[in-house]
Amino acid sequence: MFFPTRRCSAVPIQGFLEDYVFVIQALFDLYEASLDQSWLEWALQLQHTQDKLFWDPKGFAYFSSEAGDSSLLLRLKDDQDGAEPNANSVTVTNLLRAACYSGRTDSGHAEWVEKAGQILAAFSERLQKIPLALPEMARATSVFHHTLKQVGPGLLSCAVGPPEPAGTKPLPSVVSLDRW
Repeated sequence: MFFPTRRCSAVPIQGFLEDYVFVIQALFDLYEASLDQSWLEWALQLQHTQDKLFWDPKGFAYFSSEAGDSSLLLRLKDDQDGAEPNANSVTVTNLLRAACYSGRTDSGHAEWVEKAGQILAAFSERLQKIPLALPEMARATSVFHHTLKQVGPGLLSCAVGPPEPAGTKPLPSVVSLDRW
C-alpha cells in the first residue's frame, strides 16, 4: 500500500508499520475535525490492511515489517517509545477509534477492541516494570479502560451544517465523554 523509495533506486521499499499507524492516526484526526466521511473510510480501510500485513496472531501485537520480506532474518516489535511513540502504542488508540467510529457496521468492530486489549496484555509486563518506557501505551491503557464511550443513536441527536435538509449531515453517534 505504501511504497517509499530510496533515492536513486527504482525498486520500491514496502511500507513499515509506522507508515500505516501514523497515517491512520492523522486520518482519524482529519475526520474528527471535518466530519468528512471519506477520511473515516480511508482510515478504516488502512486499518484492515495494517491488520493483514503486520498482525502477529501468536504474539498478539504488530510486527514492524511485513512477513514477505526475504531480506529480514527476524521480524521485530518495538517495545519502547522514543522521540515518537512506537507503533503498537499508537495502534491501541487507533484500534479503539476505529471500533467506535465504525460501530457495528464494520466487520472489524469487535476484533479491533479485542486486538487493542491483546496488545496491552502483550506489553503488560514492560508497562508494569518500566512505565516510563511506554508513556503512549500507558495513556492508551487509560483510554482502553476509561474513555471512548459510545453514545447510542437514541441518546444523542445532532446535525451539523446549514439548516436546509440537503446541507446537513448527522453527527456521528460516537462521542468521547471526556470532551463534554
